[in-house]
Amino acid sequence: MKSPTYSCPMCKPGIVTELIIPKYMARLKGIDFEVDNAKIDQCDSCGERYFHPKEIRRWEKILKAICYMTASSANTTINKIQLAALKN
Repeated sequence: MKSPTYSCPMCKPGIVTELIIPKYMARLKGIDFEVDNAKIDQCDSCGERYFHPKEIRRWEKILKAICYMTASSANTTINKIQLAALKN
């Protein structure tokens, strides 16, 4: 099924269609991260991009998982350092 198209709100003559970008660098809450298969609507005339709320929610879940994994990794490193300090 082909994704719906619509007139671009920014430039009017352009047609906005959905793109799926395999590796998209997103930024949320000041943090850059990579999103696989990002769904983004883009105007064929002016290039303006539009993001659906459902897609942004998916990105927020990805960012939350990245932050959790990073924090878990940092805690593991801190715990190893603390254990090493106790042994000395």
